[in-house]
Amino acid sequence: MNTTDTSVMETTEVSFNVETINEVIENIHRYLNKHKEYINSLNVFPVPDGDTGLNMVLTIQGAIAHMKDNGKTEKNSGEYLRDFAEQMLLNSRGCSGVILSLFAQGFSQITANNDFS
Repeated sequence: MNTTDTSVMETTEVSFNVETINEVIENIHRYLNKHKEYINSLNVFPVPDGDTGLNMVLTIQGAIAHMKDNGKTEKNSGEYLRDFAEQMLLNSRGCSGVILSLFAQGFSQITANNDFS
């Protein structure tokens, strides 16, 4: 019988600075923008409206614009991610934008608490 000692759990704290977070967000935005037509073609139920990718791009774009205009760069990474996720929700376009913003909210909660279990 193979047993694993779970009494000692190693924890690793992960931290990101705001500049790195912005780079990642910009890369995600560029990737989605580049592939938005393909993403648009994936949505066929219940109506093939053809704007899923565009809505995701516009949601991130609106949040990026607000965060740049906000000018508060003294936030820690957790605060910044929470604010960015909130701006995604406030700037969301269509259902896909709302779903993407809720994913970002969940991600920001996990990273803010260093809970990667």
